[in-house]
Amino acid sequence: MNIVRLWRRMPPLVEDQVDLLRKEIRSILDREGWAVSEETSRECFLFILWSVHIGLMNMRPGLTRSVLFWLHKRKIRALAIAGDRRLFPQYERRLIEALYVVKNVYVERTEQGWAPPLSHRSARMFLNNAAPEARSAPGRLLDDVLLILRRRSSACTATLLAG
Repeated sequence: MNIVRLWRRMPPLVEDQVDLLRKEIRSILDREGWAVSEETSRECFLFILWSVHIGLMNMRPGLTRSVLFWLHKRKIRALAIAGDRRLFPQYERRLIEALYVVKNVYVERTEQGWAPPLSHRSARMFLNNAAPEARSAPGRLLDDVLLILRRRSSACTATLLAG
């Protein structure tokens, strides 16, 4: 798939995955009686951006990957300048934090397709950042969140790797 076609396809896909992730996480937080805040929405957005980053890292090295990496960071910076100044620094911080909770940055084959190597630690980190009350989340809740995160992250990753 050429760069332009792939790049035009990604923003709507990212928006769709962010919206679906927000709805699913909101339903889990509501079920547990925890508050849904602006940080919850931001963490959902940052998580999907991270999955795009992982997809780009797993593409074959070359011009396409380099250009898409550049466009990805440029788009995040533009969003930060246009509205939310904390977005880009927080995104870079989440990239580093994610390295502490995933075993590697190579995608793995799951039931949902290609997905980043997520674990209960990843789900816990996501919940801790999305809802401070979730620090003592039970294991069954982490299983639900992990399944949702895998499902949402695999869509962007699979699209990039198919191109």
